[in-house]
Amino acid sequence: MLPFRVCNALEPGFENWIRQQGDRIVVRRVHFPYTGPNDPEAHLYLTLEALGKVDQMHAKIFKAVHVDRIRLNKDEAIIDWVAKNGIDRATFLNAWNSFGVNTKLRQLARITAAYGIDSAPALVIDGRYMTSPAAVGAKLAPRDRAALFDATLQVATVLVDKAAQSK
Repeated sequence: MLPFRVCNALEPGFENWIRQQGDRIVVRRVHFPYTGPNDPEAHLYLTLEALGKVDQMHAKIFKAVHVDRIRLNKDEAIIDWVAKNGIDRATFLNAWNSFGVNTKLRQLARITAAYGIDSAPALVIDGRYMTSPAAVGAKLAPRDRAALFDATLQVATVLVDKAAQSK
């Protein structure tokens, strides 16, 4: 399993890849539930999704976790951090505790199992194909992290092409 910081390291290249793909793809981010069906970070992501705040908060969260080393892995820490970063605490808690968010949180384990995802980041293409730095690295043994990420996104491009041809 690759360490969580791989998501952050892949992010700039992934954002560039998304732009290059244009309207050929629709990106839907799903947080991998590392600690199981009650994963606090997945809960944070789904709550922000329900509030329509993912785009606004995504980079801030990555910076908090990976640069500032803020541990957002406990409910209280997450709720305090979100409130300090411009989201009304009561509004956030209402979404955090909502039936919809909690239902999606429980479904994450089934979704990741259905796609055979056992590490993050992973890319699922057209609901049929999955690739990840871990899978690519196991087969290609790239020379360094940059080569690994480039190879992963090249595989993703091939899978996008394959999905488009089969429609």
